[in-house]
Amino acid sequence: MTNNDILIRLRYALDIKDNDMVEIFKLGDIDVTREEVQMMLTKEIDSYDYDTEEEYEQALGEEEILPINNNKLESFLNGLIIFKRGRREPKPGQPAKPSFSIEEYSFNLGMLFKSIPIVITGIRRNISNHAS
Repeated sequence: MTNNDILIRLRYALDIKDNDMVEIFKLGDIDVTREEVQMMLTKEIDSYDYDTEEEYEQALGEEEILPINNNKLESFLNGLIIFKRGRREPKPGQPAKPSFSIEEYSFNLGMLFKSIPIVITGIRRNISNHAS
């Protein structure tokens, strides 16, 4: 799943309009236009949707997709949190911290996937010393 797919799914799941998407990106400190948002939300063309290879190649030439990198997605997610919840003011003496970090998220997923085999192998063992 690409970052564009994540953005598309979030948009439809939360019923976010194009103008709100522009505002959310702005809250995440990225300036985009409505046209750029629409290009980000364009689904990639699948070769299975076309009967011939020529039709597919022609559609690829007309396709206008603006790929989203991790920084843009992270900024959008921070903007979405601010859009839904409001800007959180830091407590005195504490530095401002972003609401969402891709690095933290991917690290936590990595730890989760590493621990799954350990949990599964632990299930096969006797839980109690009293079991026969």
